[in-house]
Amino acid sequence: MANDKARLRLEVPIFGPDDGLLAVSMGASRLELNRAGSYALGGTTPTLAELAALLSSLGTSSRQHRPRPTIRIMIRPRGPPQTTITTTTNTTTITTATITADHASTDLTITGLQQQGDGQQRLQDFLYTPAEFAAMAASVREFATSGLLSARHGDGFVFGVLHHANGQDRNQDQNEDPAVVKESSQRRLELDVERNRELVRLVSGSGEYKAGEVTDGAGSGLACVLHRAVDDLLSCSEGDVGGVMERLNECRFDGVLTSGGRGNAVGNVDGLREVVESVTRTGSGMGTEVIVGGGVRKGNLGALVKGLRKDGSNELGERVWFHSSCLGADGKFDTEEARGLAEELRRLGVILSD
Repeated sequence: MANDKARLRLEVPIFGPDDGLLAVSMGASRLELNRAGSYALGGTTPTLAELAALLSSLGTSSRQHRPRPTIRIMIRPRGPPQTTITTTTNTTTITTATITADHASTDLTITGLQQQGDGQQRLQDFLYTPAEFAAMAASVREFATSGLLSARHGDGFVFGVLHHANGQDRNQDQNEDPAVVKESSQRRLELDVERNRELVRLVSGSGEYKAGEVTDGAGSGLACVLHRAVDDLLSCSEGDVGGVMERLNECRFDGVLTSGGRGNAVGNVDGLREVVESVTRTGSGMGTEVIVGGGVRKGNLGALVKGLRKDGSNELGERVWFHSSCLGADGKFDTEEARGLAEELRRLGVILSD
């Protein structure tokens, strides 16, 4: 039987500071802090006041001799792009918009009832204008220089920036121009290495951000994780998981939060296993964490772990974590779900070695 006091490789996203202490008491070793009320948007950048409130509440945890958890700050200036597309058929003009949300990988689907229609058009998220990117950089600097985050505890940031191959979408606002949807869908989607590296360097150096220029510093030691923007890349990579991971390493990310592709983790087990094998196979990725998220629940955790383990082996790898909001149908933190998830992780031996 696994040690009941062992720390679990469980990361819980929280939306505002209120559920932090409860999540830790249920077994979370890491918290991903998002702005209060942003769950429906997939999580957005919290405020400095929310981080301070979370740390204050966790002071109670330390007085109870419970280790202070790692805190990761979501850097995302907005939810998915929203627009209305008007489609004219032979007899009718139809305007409709439907949003489907999944944490940190939220898709906006525009559905038109067209007689000769093209089914669905999907607005691509994680494409940011210069103003939005500047806001992300300002948030990183504010948190990195606040003195509230601790490299010793493994604190850091979660973010991700994509672009299309020619990079023109950096100056386009999808919320204003529906024509961008069709045009963008015809161009190859990529990880924006330049912009992601700028944010990583800003974290490491805490220097001033200027467009196209970031000053490297001595290094803050704070971690940087690529969020589920990577799943859009994995779904259109045509099997080139290694290529996606190489670009992740070029950005100098310390970890990746992924479901192995669009959708949930259970439906992408093969892709997730490729991601895990890819980062462990690449020399520069030997220290890269893979944080499995997207529909992770106590009822499917066993199947996920089994699917991710190497053939004929009980080894999962110490760099694999699991990410679950543990929210119930009412949108509130579900203690029974969290407790069951923790019990499964202990049973399966998904614990921290230190």
